Amino acid sequence: MINIDPSSPAVDDIAGYDQELSIEDISAIEESNQMTSPLLSPGEGAGAIQAGGGDVHGVSEESQGVAGEGQGADAAVAKPVKGAPIPLPLPVRSRRVSGCYSNCPKPWKLELRVDVDGRRPLRMVSGDYFYKSGSTTSYFGSFKVKAPTIKISNNTVVITGIAETTWNTSYRKIVVQIPRHNIYQPAANAYVQWLTLNNKKGAQYVCTYDSAYFRKVELEQDHEESVTPFVSYNTGALPSGGSARTLTVAKAYGEAGVEVISSGVTNQVPTSAAGANHQWSNAELHDAMEANFSLWQDVPHWKVWLFHARAHEYGTGLLGIMYDQKDKQRQGCASFYQNISSGSAADQRTQVYVNVHELGHCFNLFHSFHKTYMDPPLPNRPDSLSWMNYPQNYPGGAATFWSNFDFQFDTLEVTHLRHAYRNDVIFGGNPFGKGAAAEDHLDFMGTLTDDSGLSVSVEAHHADSLGTPVYVTVKVENTSSGPKAVFKDLDPASGLVQILIRKPDGAVLTYKPPMCNLIVPESKILKPGEALKANAFIGLDGEDGLIFETPGMYQLVATYYAEDGSAIVSPVQRVNIKAPRTEAEDNLADLMLGHEQGMQFFLEGSPSSFLKKGDDAFQQVLEEYPEHPIAAFVGSVEGLKSSRDFVQIDLDHKVKVKRKDQKATADYLSRALKNKGAQNKMGPELFGHFQDALSDVKGKGKKEDA
Repeated sequence: MINIDPSSPAVDDIAGYDQELSIEDISAIEESNQMTSPLLSPGEGAGAIQAGGGDVHGVSEESQGVAGEGQGADAAVAKPVKGAPIPLPLPVRSRRVSGCYSNCPKPWKLELRVDVDGRRPLRMVSGDYFYKSGSTTSYFGSFKVKAPTIKISNNTVVITGIAETTWNTSYRKIVVQIPRHNIYQPAANAYVQWLTLNNKKGAQYVCTYDSAYFRKVELEQDHEESVTPFVSYNTGALPSGGSARTLTVAKAYGEAGVEVISSGVTNQVPTSAAGANHQWSNAELHDAMEANFSLWQDVPHWKVWLFHARAHEYGTGLLGIMYDQKDKQRQGCASFYQNISSGSAADQRTQVYVNVHELGHCFNLFHSFHKTYMDPPLPNRPDSLSWMNYPQNYPGGAATFWSNFDFQFDTLEVTHLRHAYRNDVIFGGNPFGKGAAAEDHLDFMGTLTDDSGLSVSVEAHHADSLGTPVYVTVKVENTSSGPKAVFKDLDPASGLVQILIRKPDGAVLTYKPPMCNLIVPESKILKPGEALKANAFIGLDGEDGLIFETPGMYQLVATYYAEDGSAIVSPVQRVNIKAPRTEAEDNLADLMLGHEQGMQFFLEGSPSSFLKKGDDAFQQVLEEYPEHPIAAFVGSVEGLKSSRDFVQIDLDHKVKVKRKDQKATADYLSRALKNKGAQNKMGPELFGHFQDALSDVKGKGKKEDA
């Protein structure tokens, strides 16, 4: 019979645990000064334990030297590690016990993380369980123990606490006992005992020591041929808040307890065919990720891709982007060196910051000033001296941040990296941010006082049938009597504007764009009454996929984060998505509601083969329903797609360039903007954006003709 609770005793042996543990039993565990455990008494082996009716995982007859047929990797089970006394004239320092331990899966494999000493000890225990059946191994669940009781003697460390588990169990109490060895002895085993709250014995495990790190990841890095990727930075080169040391990306994560190793795969991408000043688009990065990350799999795994590129089409203000939010997400990011490649100490400092920051997003870390949008939500920490903060957002500005920054994650982020449930941190696990920050977020977003002198609004211009793409215009206005400095970038992907959406069924989500930008915010001075506007497609969420996929009334609220830290909240904007009323509208909804169609709108068109289904649907809309207002949106995006070169990196890491087609751009945009419903459904800002693109193409055409 399979036991579906790795913390309980085996179902077949449960009668062996009917007796309650006495106070003396618990006291013996917690106060032991000998190298004993709840599993092993002095002189006893695994056979003696199993004869008593217990369910011991990771210990079998092989540990007594009884060899059977077919012994392989699974035969290397844990044995008690005896530290032979070494006579020394001086006291010898004890070995640290923190790190990662594991047992041999028969059938349960436990990966245990003990965090009680060493660098930045968090006084926690956590772990992951895997179930092995035949030649397959499956992830089962995770647990963590916050604030356990830790008793340390000369010979033993005993950790006792109540676990939070991802599975239902009555065996929530855990005792971890680790003998203390000196630094000349091998690391000791960790002995694990699960119990009920009434001290009824559950499962037992013997885990061998694996590493001083808590997690281990593989990093694959590729770089554009014109880019010299970041190697290291001496933190003493410029004033900072900590000790001087040489930091690499791997060492920065190593200080947080995560071992980063090279995948052994590093490719230089020749992009000369794309032009000396090529600027990457989001569509090209998305395609490059799909085609070139050799370790990529559509499954959760500890492998991630970092691409070092020269420039992004958004300009020099964009330093990095975490753009893998399709299918199994958070597996890739990019850094841009156009403005930080002088070789100066300041540029090297920015390089290490950008690379560590973007990989932090892949580990599912939010910006320090956006923690309330996590699931579960945490307070925003704009004053955090962390890799995940924006230096310019720190109280006192960037200079104050850098002079106090110790080049590390804050304590709650370190807790996440070391002890978050596996699916919340592993690449390809739960989507970025995981979900809504609260069940009824819109109800408490109203600001009690607002002396910022600014107002923000979010407007959606159409209320049309299902399948119509939803764009919004975000507006920030100076309502004061004097000039006001505001951030110019109002794109939700850059993090300075957050949009909350309540669906017709009452569910609330924080809109998470499919790509996340790291920018250096630029300011603009607004005169009294002057406003700044920006358009954004919000129909595809990086976690939840299509948002407006059912008819009904949706409610939107935008929050703008001002330079002084003010969070300015907009009035509620309602968007009514109507059910299809005709066969044509029903067919159009079927054609438009797809992930690849949503990515085409978000990327403003992409010829990537990975988004071909979306492009095919767009072509069918233009052929079969050219007069419908939806065709105006589709045609405009197709026009933008044709207006720029598209760089692809093939599997041999050679660059192919699909050249822009200005005639096709002009044809698509002209037809789209002549559509009778275009201006009304798009609204003036979005319509003007497409008009500007058409004028630009026509202007270039005239210059070429001349």
